[in-house]
This record gives sequence, structure tokens and C-alpha cells, in this order.
Amino acid sequence: MTTHEFKLKKLTLLFIESDIQVREYIYQCLSTLFKSIKLAHTAERGLELYREGGIDIIITDIKIPGSNLSDFSLIEEIRYEEIFIPIIVLTELVDSYTLLQAANLQINGYITKPVNLHKLNQYLESISKHMNNDKEAIELTRNVTYLPMYQSLKVNNIDISLGKKESQLLDLLIFSHNTITTKDEIIYTIWPQQDVTDSALKNLLNELRKKVTHSVIKNQPSKGWYIDLNTTV
Repeated sequence: MTTHEFKLKKLTLLFIESDIQVREYIYQCLSTLFKSIKLAHTAERGLELYREGGIDIIITDIKIPGSNLSDFSLIEEIRYEEIFIPIIVLTELVDSYTLLQAANLQINGYITKPVNLHKLNQYLESISKHMNNDKEAIELTRNVTYLPMYQSLKVNNIDISLGKKESQLLDLLIFSHNTITTKDEIIYTIWPQQDVTDSALKNLLNELRKKVTHSVIKNQPSKGWYIDLNTTV
């Protein structure tokens, strides 16, 4: 068993596909690779399964007949809640719109139908290499560790809990580390389709910066914020 196969064997895959033949084919091909595979035939059911928890990787069609969530709406919903979960999309056609949306939503790979299993396995291998070995700890500095699964920090060996929005903001900054995250990007991720005051954003940033120590999260005046993973505290 290879290293990436060993990692995948510990994970649960969510596969969302309306075509029963494709769904059963992919299930049969991947069932031995993962700890378990959850299947959904609509975007709504896929979102329900995701929100039940325990999902590590998602493969989904982006055009699912009979679903109210159209095109990339399902992925947008998931990305509002979790930045890091790997997502691979299946599509009939790769056009400029698909590529742009894939980039905006941090999609880990796209595969045109009929599914090329070799390419799918390459994406899964790449994803497994970049996943944290224990899926728990992310070292921000030598004294600050983030545990996303538990929405908590360990600062100088002291456990500090994070609120949901604090964890979402930290996820966003880590995912975009060393690049500027703008005010609009934060609002779009943390408060989708809501009117948010500058004071609410400022308070969230201040509370998170206190918990991770101010030197970790940097500010570029009039531009935005970024996380400095090279900081030593």
C-alpha cells in the first residue's frame, strides 16, 4: 500500500452525482480506497450529508438535474463553511467560466466526463500529499498551533477555544497565507449575503488577533490582512 493510499484509507468521501450509472461506477472503483463513501443524487442531499459531519473529500458534478442548487452554488455553500476541504468537480465541458469559478472557489481539480480514472487518482494522490497527516494540527508559529477540527488553538501549551466566525476567518487567512485577504473577501466568506458593519469586522479581527497573538496576523493599511506563518512568538 502506497503512502497516499494509506492516508485515503482513513478518510470518508462524499460523492454527489445524479447519473446512477456514473455514481455506481465511481463507487465501485473507489470503494476500496476510502474508509467509507457517502453517496448523494442531488445537491441538496449532498449538502445534508456534508453538514452531518465526518466528510474529508468531496467529488461532485456541477450540473445536477432536479436540484435547486445550480452549477457552483453547492460548492459556494460548502466553501462558506469550510475553506480547506478538498473538492474535485465533474463536468461535461471545461470552458472559461468553469475555469474561473474553479479558481475562485479553490477547487482542487476538475475532470470531464466520461471520467478518466487515472486523472482522478492523480488528483486524489496530490490531495493526500498535501493533507495534514493527523488532520488536526496546523502550526502557525513554534508556540501557536491551530486545531481546525476542534475550532481551538494551543498557545504556549494553553488551550483556547475559537468561535465559529473566528475559526472561519483563521481558515481563510491560513488558506491565503502570505497574500492579502481584503475586507470584501472576508465579508463574502464570513457573512455571505448579509449587511455587515465595519465595527463587526474590526471586532472579529481584534478578538482573533488577541487569541493567536497580534504578531501572527498582519495588516496592510487600505489593502487587507494576511497571516505570517514565519513569525516566531
